[in-house]
Amino acid sequence: MLVPRKEEMMNALIVYDSQYGDTQHIAQAIAEKLAEFGEARALRLDPAHHVELQGVDVFIVGCPTQGWRPTPAIQSFLEEVSSEELRSLAVACFDTRFRLPRFMSGSAAKVMAGKLVRRASRCSCRRRASS
Repeated sequence: MLVPRKEEMMNALIVYDSQYGDTQHIAQAIAEKLAEFGEARALRLDPAHHVELQGVDVFIVGCPTQGWRPTPAIQSFLEEVSSEELRSLAVACFDTRFRLPRFMSGSAAKVMAGKLVRRASRCSCRRRASS
């Protein structure tokens, strides 16, 4: 069980896409629990609006698995998110999918995590090369 420590407050952002509400419920539950440790909010991804990561310590992305991948909206978002913004964040991913073994349904979370790690590491590589 997590025990809140008041001296170290965090700012968490959960960005999600949801088709039937399951992913939304999970994102909101995560935000409610993390709110015990600081500011936490769940934000449904809207491609028309920029997601601001400044001031965020913990960044969580979630969506349904569709065809072994994240939703198109989340895929686009992950391509556009700034490597510089990701560099200092703690990042986690989750997905929702049919009740099938992962090898049969795929995992959007695994794909999202891979993209985020590659984007964050690109930033680190550039910074080391230029210093």
